[in-house]
This record gives sequence, structure tokens and C-alpha cells, in this order.
Amino acid sequence: MTYRLAFHVVANCIVVRSGEVLLGLRNGSGEGKWALPGGHLEWGERLADCALRELKEETGLVAREAQYVGVVNDVRMRGEETQHRLHHQFLVVQYDGEVANLEPEIHYEWRWFPLQALPENLWEPFADMLRGFTEEKTLLDAPRKRE
Repeated sequence: MTYRLAFHVVANCIVVRSGEVLLGLRNGSGEGKWALPGGHLEWGERLADCALRELKEETGLVAREAQYVGVVNDVRMRGEETQHRLHHQFLVVQYDGEVANLEPEIHYEWRWFPLQALPENLWEPFADMLRGFTEEKTLLDAPRKRE
């Protein structure tokens, strides 16, 4: 059996407002699970710039500042492909604009959840990211099982 490998660097935003975090319900990849705003790093792009670009593209929010809070090393098997992603998280607490669903092909909706009452159907790497954030861990190595 031949396996394919996929390696991605991802930057995500943990947007916090009054003790709540912004999550998007996924459409397509991660179907029906909640995730943070973010996406893949483009060639030559800085991590923080990627996180803020993705936040604006997906939600319309323009962050005034982003603070690096950690990374999740996420490895999983999907069929015959090994997917390896380094998810970098940035905390956003000051932003301009109102949340809008600007990429409905990626998310069905955006919703605010209390950090102490997150939905059960969080996509695993994002659950790891939020756990790392609340536990103040800057690195989580989180290999996954075959899906």
C-alpha cells in the first residue's frame, strides 16, 4: 500500500469577547464541527499576517493586534493520506467590525461560546488548541488515529 503525505502550516485566531470565544460551524472539511477562524499559510507570508488575513476573510473582523499563544502538532491519517499540520494560535481581544459569514462554502455560521461551556462537537485539533490556551500550554503534540 502506498501512502501520501500532506504537510501544512496553519494560523488560527482565538477571538475572545467577554469570556466567550468565536467558533464557526464547518461546511465541507470538518463537516458539522466547530472550529476557530484561520487557514493555511501562503508562500512567504508571516504567521501573524496569515491569522489576521484569514480572520478578516472568514468573518469580516479586523484585528488591532494578535498575540502568539501556542502551537498544536496535529498528525492524522485520512484514508491513504497522512496529514500533518502545525496549527499556530493567536489571541485576538481587540478588533473592529461585526461578525459576518463571508465564506459560506467553509462555514455555515459563526457563534460565540463561553470558554467554560464549549460545544461537544469541536473539531479535534481546535479542541486541542482551546485546551492548550485555557491551560496556558504553548505546545501540544497531538497525534491522531486513523479516520
